Amino acid sequence: MLTLQFHQCRYGYRDVYELAEVVYNYSQAKIPLETMWTDIDYMDKRRVFTLDPQRFPLEKMRELVTYLHNHDQHYIVMVDPAVSVSSE
Repeated sequence: MLTLQFHQCRYGYRDVYELAEVVYNYSQAKIPLETMWTDIDYMDKRRVFTLDPQRFPLEKMRELVTYLHNHDQHYIVMVDPAVSVSSE
């Protein structure tokens, strides 16, 4: 069966608790959320493949992702290394 559901993404989430609140609000409003995305604000000092340990601690992120997976939902993090190439 094909279903069309929402993908939620934006820049500027302050922490993992705000992400969880967004997921909760979709559920409470009975809006079908397929995938939760986060932009690069989850990174530790914009370092690629890191999590900010204060705002997005690994254990709490794992709990959120486990919750999503248990509800047949997905989680995607954007990876934008912002690496520039010198023309020299």
